[in-house]
Amino acid sequence: MAKSLFEELGGKYERQGDYLIPC
Repeated sequence: MAKSLFEELGGKYERQGDYLIPC
C-alpha cells in the first residue's frame, strides 16, 4: 500500500502490524 510511497521518499520502511518502522 503506502509502503512504495515511503520507498519513493528515499527511506525504506517495514510494515509491522498497523504502523511502519524505518530500517
